[in-house]
Amino acid sequence: MIDTIFDGSYQIKEKIGSGGMADVYKAWDIQKQIYVALKILKNEYTENAEFVRRFKREATAMYNISHKNIVHIYEMGIYEGMYYIAMEYIEGITLKNIIKKHGALPIDVCIYVTEQICDALAYAHGLGIVHRDIKPQNIIVIDDWTVKIVDFGIARDVSASTMTFMGTNVMGSVHYISPEQARGEVVDQKSDIYSLGIVLYEMLTGVLPFEGDTTVSVALKHINEEMRKPSDIDPMLPESLSRIVMKAVQKRPECRYESALLMKEDLERAIDEPDGEYVTINELQEEVLEKIEEPEETDEKTPLNPAIKIMIIITSILGVSAVVLAGILIFSAIF
Repeated sequence: MIDTIFDGSYQIKEKIGSGGMADVYKAWDIQKQIYVALKILKNEYTENAEFVRRFKREATAMYNISHKNIVHIYEMGIYEGMYYIAMEYIEGITLKNIIKKHGALPIDVCIYVTEQICDALAYAHGLGIVHRDIKPQNIIVIDDWTVKIVDFGIARDVSASTMTFMGTNVMGSVHYISPEQARGEVVDQKSDIYSLGIVLYEMLTGVLPFEGDTTVSVALKHINEEMRKPSDIDPMLPESLSRIVMKAVQKRPECRYESALLMKEDLERAIDEPDGEYVTINELQEEVLEKIEEPEETDEKTPLNPAIKIMIIITSILGVSAVVLAGILIFSAIF
């Protein structure tokens, strides 16, 4: 597709990314005389009604958004059976790549970046839109540390059905997923706040709070385990900033910040009062949460998300297959 004219308007220059459901190209908009990012649904999904609905949902969600910290959409359409979205092209680097390269970031940078994300989420939430996949991979940073949030592919209008869609994108984002998303429950803006708390945690410490050998094990940790405070990892971090993170990532949504703007207010205060004790965390955090055990012993009252169950079954099948194969090889070696 390189150097071809797409839908009569876009001269495709290069491929700049690929996700679970779409490829992204840098293209020259012949009419507007600007570069755009052209996101095209992969051919294997054009006949899949769910993926097409999901792709259109992204375009619809982003059409309603006009904010300096959110990538803007210009057009959506279908050309020769290919669904596409033309959006603002950003010259920058993902926050994830910055953390991978530099580790923990300076405190003032962490606060500035998080405040911008708070502004963007507050705007989207005000329109009734929940992003549902906030992670450093979806945050593009420009030279002056201005940020742009991308990929509203799983965003939903909060007034519509808001059950978590556990597609490829979300399973790849399991390190940032909220407990209610992992359980397949109804989510709202508090889920975005949880994910943002994890992003801030990673910026401050250079590490993720939960790791595991499988996406299932990481999801279970989000549900069951309490994470270490950032200040326990780096004692030089201000206690107020550490408490902001811990408030954002409370297991119970009602214990988190009521809004992204309230989280931003505490972040602004942390600049002048780094050791202040103004961050209050709901007493419900002290309650012992009912745990979800390992998958085979899962309590039916708190079920895992269906996608996670499917992964467990696949893992089990692969495990059995490996044992059978090993048996055959051993048998062959002996006889």
